[in-house]
Amino acid sequence: MPFDRDKMKAIRKEKGIDLAYLGNGLSYFAARSAELGARPDPRISTVEKIAKGLGVPIEALLSEHVAPPEKKPVKRKRRKKKAKKEAVTDAG
Repeated sequence: MPFDRDKMKAIRKEKGIDLAYLGNGLSYFAARSAELGARPDPRISTVEKIAKGLGVPIEALLSEHVAPPEKKPVKRKRRKKKAKKEAVTDAG
């Protein structure tokens, strides 16, 4: 079962807990990354710390549905076309 960031956010807001105060050896940036989805599947140790900080079992933070990973469009750089130099001829 994958981590459900929406459940994390809902529980955290319901309990009035700020990301910075989750504690349990979890940095603000790790908690923020998990909640924002910067890491789609955070480590189980991170999920354990979040659950402990929120006072809920780990299962409360897991999704029952397995969704396929989101595909982000790949940005490709376009190559600039080189301008052809016109041959200058002297008419003369």
